[in-house]
Amino acid sequence: MQKNHSLISSQKSALGQVKTELDKALGMKPAMQDLDNAAAAYSDAIAKAEPVYRDLNNYFSAKTYLSDKGEHGRQTNQLTVAILQNLVSTQDQFLSVIEKKDRARVKSEFESAKKDTTEYYKAGMIYYVDESLDYANSAASHNDLGDVRDKLENSLNKLNEIADGYDHKRGGVNINECPSLRNSINSFLSAGRDLIIQNDKGFGKRDVDMDSLGSLLMKLSNAGGNVVFNINENRC
Repeated sequence: MQKNHSLISSQKSALGQVKTELDKALGMKPAMQDLDNAAAAYSDAIAKAEPVYRDLNNYFSAKTYLSDKGEHGRQTNQLTVAILQNLVSTQDQFLSVIEKKDRARVKSEFESAKKDTTEYYKAGMIYYVDESLDYANSAASHNDLGDVRDKLENSLNKLNEIADGYDHKRGGVNINECPSLRNSINSFLSAGRDLIIQNDKGFGKRDVDMDSLGSLLMKLSNAGGNVVFNINENRC
């Protein structure tokens, strides 16, 4: 059997493009210290990771591991792992800061928007999707929704009310005329309520036919992403 030695591919151009955009953003005014600090750390991590990717790409593309019996890989393994772990860590921190700022913006827009306007309903839908996801994801570390179970149910109900309000504001448009947004909301609500149902049955005692907690959370997350995408696309 032929062995597959293609263990890694080069990400240099993708990393370089990200670094370029980060550095451009760092030069913009006004400065945002928390975001700028995270962006600078991420950019620095990319600068350190790029030569590692380049070295590994050359090493595996040329199959040098065959001639040196993997010696170079063993010698550089510890440093490579440390550099790549730092890259992942700084990326996560950068994305976390962006998400925090985005959540604050959505909350502000929702609370300040004039009620019974399309802007109010759109901001509200994103707000309750985010809130529901926060509650749902708390189950990941405990294998149970615990005391956020009722909060999740309430958040899903609020989302449903906001979505109904949005439809009513638009004149009760038939779902067949603009299905994308409402379908994605219905999918999110369905996934969230499935999560509650199976939580109530007990994830630790679940039947063989029941979805796993991980698959339910993934389904909910994907559905939430579709809701936000359809709102931002402004298709309806």
